[in-house]
Amino acid sequence: MLLRTRITLMACACFVTLTGLLIAESHFSKSVYVERIETAVLVGARNTWLGIVESNERRLDRFVPQISRDATVVSALAAANFKGVASALEISAAEIKIESVSTYLEAVTMDGTFAYSSVPGDNLVEVLGSEVVTAIFAAGVPQRGLVRTRSGKYAVLVGIPLFSRLGPAGVIAVYSYLDELVSSFATSSAAEIFLVDENHQLVHGSAGPLWDDIHSVMPSTPSDGVFRVDIGNNVMDATYFNISGIFDIPMVTLLMVRDISEVYWREMTIEVLSLGALVSGLVLFLAFLFWYMRVSFRPLNTVIRVLNRLSQGDTSVPVHASGSHDEIGRLASTVESFRHAQKDHNQLQKIRQDLDAAKHIQLSMLPHVFLRKERFSLHASMRAARDVGGDFYDFFELNDGRFGFVIADVSGKGMAAALFMAIASTVIRTTAMMVPDPGACLEKVNDLLSVDNPSCMFVTTFYGVLDPMNGQVVFANGGHNPPYRLSAVGKAVPLELTGGMALGLMDGLTFAEKEVLLEPGERLFLYTDGITEAFNPKDEEYGDDRLKEILEATTSETADKLIDEVIESVDMFAADQPQADDITCLSIFYGYLHPIQDTQSDMGLRFEIRVNNKSQQSEWLQEQLVVFCERSGLSEETTYKLNLCLEEVFVNMMSYGFDSESEHEALVYLEMQHDLLHVDIIDDGLPFDPFTDAPQPDLHSPVEQRPIGGLGVHLVRSLTDSMEYSFYNNQNHVHLTISQEVL
Repeated sequence: MLLRTRITLMACACFVTLTGLLIAESHFSKSVYVERIETAVLVGARNTWLGIVESNERRLDRFVPQISRDATVVSALAAANFKGVASALEISAAEIKIESVSTYLEAVTMDGTFAYSSVPGDNLVEVLGSEVVTAIFAAGVPQRGLVRTRSGKYAVLVGIPLFSRLGPAGVIAVYSYLDELVSSFATSSAAEIFLVDENHQLVHGSAGPLWDDIHSVMPSTPSDGVFRVDIGNNVMDATYFNISGIFDIPMVTLLMVRDISEVYWREMTIEVLSLGALVSGLVLFLAFLFWYMRVSFRPLNTVIRVLNRLSQGDTSVPVHASGSHDEIGRLASTVESFRHAQKDHNQLQKIRQDLDAAKHIQLSMLPHVFLRKERFSLHASMRAARDVGGDFYDFFELNDGRFGFVIADVSGKGMAAALFMAIASTVIRTTAMMVPDPGACLEKVNDLLSVDNPSCMFVTTFYGVLDPMNGQVVFANGGHNPPYRLSAVGKAVPLELTGGMALGLMDGLTFAEKEVLLEPGERLFLYTDGITEAFNPKDEEYGDDRLKEILEATTSETADKLIDEVIESVDMFAADQPQADDITCLSIFYGYLHPIQDTQSDMGLRFEIRVNNKSQQSEWLQEQLVVFCERSGLSEETTYKLNLCLEEVFVNMMSYGFDSESEHEALVYLEMQHDLLHVDIIDDGLPFDPFTDAPQPDLHSPVEQRPIGGLGVHLVRSLTDSMEYSFYNNQNHVHLTISQEVL
């Protein structure tokens, strides 16, 4: 689907939605307005009716004082003297007749017996039934309201209770039929009026076609409301409400029907015309929009053809701009600029591919298989600031069994630094194999790099050689940051500088050597200035103090975790600040690691045994000791003594170093070097020195008086040449040496 078609359809959808919302809002507003009008009509009709009823009641009330004060009427009713009652009420009846020919008098005794009626020839009770009489006497005062007559009609009465000295005498009612009030209401409202009883039977009104249509749609339980009826082409509006009787119970429903056809059809005509005008406007608008979009988008076809050629890699086809400054003209200029940018991008892509190849070559020159030997481990990391960098690290085993390690930082960045780094790395490794001593090695490398170096590039270098047997590190520093030496307790101290300059500046330089002796559990951390010279968004430098602080606070027990923790600290400090220099680290952990089980070297047999405190492994441990002693050529007596020493050490370790709930593992390393047996026991329990913390044995008191404890450690002392204990890396380390003479 074309873009212009989609835009036209979206505009159409928006216009239709807006039109629908406006129509819905109009219908809602109209329904609210109609509801308010209907409510007003209902309230007005009810108030008009109540006004007519109250006016009639006030007219009837004028006769109440005259009748209630007539002693003759009261005494005649009390005595059940019906002739006397008729004589006394004739005057009042005449006056009422003069006032209104449709108003009548009726009297009954206290027990409801008919006494008088002003209706000629009527000798039966019309309005004062027993329930009405009882209610009037119960109230004790005149009562007003609607009642149903004996003849089935409805009347509005004022009932007057009369009392003699002896008690209730009777009730006199002044009443008029409801038909007269309904006629007055019909005249005032200019509408057709119907009265409907509780059984939906017509009480007042013409029982014709209009009533049949109204009756068919009238609510089954009417209360108050308005409904509309369509009768042919006429529209009728029916308003209805209940009229309560003297007992406040709805007795009849008054229904007012008016013809609103003229108003209704006029409103419908206006509504249809408005909707037609709105739809016509929508159609004209969409037709104009479609034509305009088609004309406006026509010049884009040229631009699309050029873009298709560009997508195929053809940048030779130019875009001829129309010269206009509208969106189409700016788009043409933009596409032409894009064509030139695409040509430049193709050239940059080729350079990018060359840089990626150089990056892979540089990374392949760095060793990625790190050292994990019996007595030390080594790990390193290099992260370039650009695609390629000038930092590098290296490590290798020398011919005499020692291990060399290098970290260096070439001046500058980018491709030139990477090329010089490749040369320096190769020269250092090659020279170190022939000249293992660090000082002499750097002197030779410096002379080689200084020759034919017109760009005057240089490299700061730290080169050290580790003897894993005794922890001796001999090193020379060529202008590099001094590495940190981390003690087993976490103290970080930088190594001393040797006074050397960076390599490659000039030939003939000398490089002094220094040495340190690493203790088990100590570490070396080498780094480049990309760590200490990292900056955060506040332009603050990471610095040596922060590096020393993180090194002393680290809990890392391995070389790789130490590097990860330092780099993570630098990244958190720098936040979103871009890396300005290469970041390179090298870490060495010195101390016994996990030797390979049952290995043979020039020094003798090495053996590893793992013991778990949760499993019964004493017999298995004895079997492993027998295997070691047999392979080492030791006698059965020697095996027994060795087993006795290990058992006593393990008893103390299990009793004081481990809690009974947790699972722990202990490592036992056995190594036979010439005539000397080395035993190393490492566990992760609580710190406990079995040689100083255990109780001293009592060797002089009688056996039955001696306290328990201490004899096992005394036995171990008697069977070994030396005993050493240390705690580092959250582990207990026990080292025993036993000579052939002792065994």
